[in-house]
Amino acid sequence: MSDIRKKALELYKPPFTADGMGGYIFDSENQMVADESGGTHISQVRGWGRIGYLEEPEKLQDEVGAIIAEALNEYWEKHSEVH
Repeated sequence: MSDIRKKALELYKPPFTADGMGGYIFDSENQMVADESGGTHISQVRGWGRIGYLEEPEKLQDEVGAIIAEALNEYWEKHSEVH
């Protein structure tokens, strides 16, 4: 596992919850992970207020996005009849 992947995984703590009202996703410590974009995509990675002060913040935020995409893919593959 790369260092950036390890750092990204350390940013947030499961279990994750969706608020059901504004498209926000939070971790167990009430840190916002993602929110509704209002655009043409599902969500956008949040946390720049925290991440922006860390080493290589752009790479870290991109890695969180990659982790979220992997999690969505795994869920769809497991639960969807279309593969």
